[in-house]
Order: sequence, then structure tokens, then C-alpha cells
Amino acid sequence: MTTTHCFKKTFNCITTPRGITVALFAAAFFSLVFAFAAEHFWGVKPCVLCTYQRYVMMALIGATAIGFVAKAPAFTWVYALIVLTGFSIGGYHIGVEQHWWKGPDACSTTAPAVDAKASQADQIKAFRAKMKQQPTTIVRCDEVNWRILGVSATIWTFVLYLGMLGFLGAAHFCRKRCYS
Repeated sequence: MTTTHCFKKTFNCITTPRGITVALFAAAFFSLVFAFAAEHFWGVKPCVLCTYQRYVMMALIGATAIGFVAKAPAFTWVYALIVLTGFSIGGYHIGVEQHWWKGPDACSTTAPAVDAKASQADQIKAFRAKMKQQPTTIVRCDEVNWRILGVSATIWTFVLYLGMLGFLGAAHFCRKRCYS
């Protein structure tokens, strides 16, 4: 058996609907395990955009679990939409982190606005009330709070989503052109 034949056979197995499901499930699962380990063991708290990306990974885990049980090839498109959503959030997050654009208000530590026409005592009361509504610690989205091998964890997550999209695209075209 030649190396090329062995590679084709292996890639053919991975690009089946079940293979795609297992590969994406593993990527999302281990990504979440790593994120929660970083939070709970190393104290790296997620910002709001990181939390959104966790939700996307959870949605991908749920969709792949359903897709594995249902054995439906159409789920590949559902996976692609979920991964594209995560890719979009990741790209937006990189832009916020690099200060290319402003992030969501939940990621900033700006003081709440008060009514300038109110008396000073009313302004202080309003300011205190609004500050009590703010979370005790805000993890900023526009600052790198964790680097892995010198690269922001946000960029690594973006690269993971890019890899998953590339895998889905390669699997789709390989199934259509190479093995049909």
C-alpha cells in the first residue's frame, strides 16, 4: 500500500459525515476544557467576547452530539454555520483587542453617565446606584489578558475556527471531487 493511498483512505474516513462530526466535537470539547482549565486553575478570567465564543463551542458540541446520533449528512451545514459564527466573533474580538474598533460596552470600565442638571447629592446617589449594578471586576476585551507562546489566546481561537472552516471546506470538496 503506497503512502498516497494510505493518506487518501485515512482522509476519506475523516471526511465522512461521522468523521467530520467526531473531529469537530473533539476540537470544540478540548477547546472548552482548555478554556475552563485556564479559568479555574490559572485564574485567567474570560471577557464578554470570550464568553460568547464559549457559547459557540457549546453549541457546536450540542450540534455534533445530535448529528452523531442522527447520522444526518445535512448537519455538516449546521456545523459550518456555527463555526462561521465563532469565526466572526473571533475576528471581531481580534479587532477590539488590536484597537481597530471599539468593543461592546460590557468590556469597558468607563464610569456610568449621570444627569448633569441634577443636584450634586442626586448625582452621587445615581452614580452609586449605577456602580452597584456594575460587575465587581470587568475583564476588558481590548487588552490581551493571556498569551500562549507569545500569541494572544484570542488569535489562537480565531485560528482554531479558521482551521475548522478549512477542514469543513476540504472535506466537502474532497467528498464531491475525490471520492464520488
